[in-house]
Amino acid sequence: VMNINDALNGTITGTMYGRTYTFTLVNGADPATFDAATYENANAAAQTCNDGQNPVMNFIGTYSNGRAMMHVSERGKDQAVVTISWSSSAFETTNWNMSGTVTQVGDTLVMNYQDCYCETFLCSEDGTASLSVIDYTNGTGCITFSGYQAVWEDYEQGVADGQIFTYVRN
Repeated sequence: VMNINDALNGTITGTMYGRTYTFTLVNGADPATFDAATYENANAAAQTCNDGQNPVMNFIGTYSNGRAMMHVSERGKDQAVVTISWSSSAFETTNWNMSGTVTQVGDTLVMNYQDCYCETFLCSEDGTASLSVIDYTNGTGCITFSGYQAVWEDYEQGVADGQIFTYVRN
């Protein structure tokens, strides 16, 4: 969520996670109905490693592939932290937690990780947790961020194999 501070003279200034962002109006866009897609600098070009901002700031939030949820946050100047929760049934959910340094190529970011912690939770019929199993630690893979999508490649289990997650607008 971005708190809009000002919408004057074709720019919108707001704060999000303690940082200030300014978007410049594209011809024909209406500042009264702010939509990041109609403003310059709304995607990965907005913040780059070169200007001292973590480029992951352009991709933080929640993504979904219809069955699994991915939450992306930033750490430091060049790292992403990702948690994925995937329910394979009403009684079983697997969580993956990983982080890594991002590499920026144009508007695309790639996060390679080597620290994935994967844990499966099993529930009884009444919904209470009955067992948790650590599937692995130090798993490897990568996540590519571009536009409103994230593509996950899991090298440890091959469970992801190019799963596309789409940004969920709240």
